[in-house]
Amino acid sequence: MKFRLTRTLQIVATATVPLAFVGAIALAATNTERPKLDPIPNTPAPERTLAELAFPDAPYGVDPVVTGPRSAALRARQDGAGCAEAVWPNVPVDCYPD
Repeated sequence: MKFRLTRTLQIVATATVPLAFVGAIALAATNTERPKLDPIPNTPAPERTLAELAFPDAPYGVDPVVTGPRSAALRARQDGAGCAEAVWPNVPVDCYPD
């Protein structure tokens, strides 16, 4: 009896693996493309900040924080522009290094 049960489990397991494989291929072959969402019509484009206009080649925005050494002229310019109190996105252009 024990042999017969083991043999039955082997047959079921052997049949299940190819069926699962075929099912996975069928799911992968179906069209799973999601519908593209259109932007809301008649919405105005967001206004660009002065930093975005000054640095158009920065694809992910501009970071006004200077991580390297700063010259005395840049420090004086940043102090005069109030860069320490500036809140994003309204950061004066003088806060950015040349």
